Amino acid sequence: MYNRVLSATEVQTLHNRGTRPASGLVAWWKLEGDTTDSAGAHNGSLVGSLEFASSEVSDGLLLSAKPAGVTVSDAPALNFGSGVDFTLETWIQPQHANTSYSVMEMLSKRLVSGGSTEGYEFCVVNGQVVFQMSATMNSPLSAGWTGPDLRDGVWHHVAVTVQRSSSSGGTIYVDGEPIVAFDPTSQSGSLATSAPLLIGEHPDPSLDCNFRGGIDEPTLYAEALTALQVKSIYLAGKTGKYRATGNNMVLAQQSWEVPSTSLQAAVMSASSTNCVPAVPVQEVSAPTYATNGVSAQ
Repeated sequence: MYNRVLSATEVQTLHNRGTRPASGLVAWWKLEGDTTDSAGAHNGSLVGSLEFASSEVSDGLLLSAKPAGVTVSDAPALNFGSGVDFTLETWIQPQHANTSYSVMEMLSKRLVSGGSTEGYEFCVVNGQVVFQMSATMNSPLSAGWTGPDLRDGVWHHVAVTVQRSSSSGGTIYVDGEPIVAFDPTSQSGSLATSAPLLIGEHPDPSLDCNFRGGIDEPTLYAEALTALQVKSIYLAGKTGKYRATGNNMVLAQQSWEVPSTSLQAAVMSASSTNCVPAVPVQEVSAPTYATNGVSAQ
């Protein structure tokens, strides 16, 4: 928010700069030639067959085999405790590949044992986005299994936001639009595990559920982003996110990246329907789990 009207040049500067991450930012791997965490101290280590290549926002990772990805050591900030809201988001360009159960892992921090799993997972199954969370080894919740097949050679922004106390608090987004809402309240307990956070890798090395294709800008937040915030990241596109430092144009300390009423209106009008279209809450039953810890349904 500003206490004056911005000039056209200032508005254009903000647009060119990109979108500002939310205050709950936990970790942000730009993947521009290294695995440095731009938000904190959660630097990762490269694993297996991969390369840095041109992606949606400058460079990103291109994964073509198993194993391939980034391993980030366990840390308290990467574990979402009891009742803690959170968001996972990233840009992906998945490829067609013959993987186990047609699963390709994007982000995962979980323990797996046979058909049981504990923690959280964000993946693609048959080209569709799937999210899973479990506070214990015996009661996983799985949502998604709908929406477009993203294996079309185009970069897509995907996100999941989770407001733990709300029966309609879970939402999966593709390219700034909500595709399914779900009830996360059965998993209000701690999602903390001792497992590392994996980008592109699967926690069970006996399976080939490795991501194939491009991954860029994976980011974690300890808050549930709003629909407007998710939309803003998508609309920023190749300009990506930024962090205000030094003599950059001053932003209000607690403001989100859309600083003025006129810009908010512009973001909302960019959707042909509405920035927050109605999405039915997905009925989440107890699915049958395969050995990969992802529902086979």
